[in-house]
Amino acid sequence: MAYTPTMRAHLISLRILKILLIQSLFIVGVSILWAENAHADLTAYIPYCESRENDQAINWKDAEYRKDKEPSRGRWQFYWKTWVYYAKIYKVIPEDLELTAKETNWYLHHPIWSSAVAHGMVRDGIAKNHWENCTRAYYSQLARK
Repeated sequence: MAYTPTMRAHLISLRILKILLIQSLFIVGVSILWAENAHADLTAYIPYCESRENDQAINWKDAEYRKDKEPSRGRWQFYWKTWVYYAKIYKVIPEDLELTAKETNWYLHHPIWSSAVAHGMVRDGIAKNHWENCTRAYYSQLARK
C-alpha cells in the first residue's frame, strides 16, 4: 500500500507523540521514585536531627514556650498533645482514648509508637510544618548534592 503525503505526516506525528508519551512516563516514574526515596531519607534524617535518635531525649527548652510547661520528648521530639492528635488521625490509638501528658510519655519514648505517627506525618507532607528546622536542613543538603 502506498502512503500519501498526508498519511505519512500523520504516521510521523503519531510516532513523535508515542516517543513524547514514553519520555513523559519515564520522567514521571523517576520523579515518583525520587520523591519516595526523599521521604524515606527524611524519615531517617528527622530523628537524627531532632534527638540524635535518642528515644529518651527530653527537650526542656520547648517547655518554656508552652502553657503546661511540658517538654518535647523522644526521638521525634513530639509535644504530647500533638502526638495524641495525630495518633488518633492515623488510628495508632482509639479516637475516644483520653490520655494525660504523663500517660502519653510512654508512647513518646517508645520508638514504634512515636515513629508510627511520624511516618504518617512525613508521608502526608506535614513534616515540613512540624519539624521545620530539620526538614529545611534536609532539603538544603539535597540541593547541594
